[in-house]
Amino acid sequence: MPEDKGELAKNLDSELQPSGTPPDETTALSQVEERLVKANSSEDVVLWTRVRGEIIRQNGEI
Repeated sequence: MPEDKGELAKNLDSELQPSGTPPDETTALSQVEERLVKANSSEDVVLWTRVRGEIIRQNGEI
């Protein structure tokens, strides 16, 4: 019996993600780091550094 498309998508996603890290957290962290690199002011650097730290902290609590 063939697997349904939802199961195939879940299996593919789990193979592509680093083990133990949900896909949304990896994406969020990489997006924040990209914004941090492209920051135009010191205030932006402080903001995105804090956001990055919070994401990392929450990832450790899971």
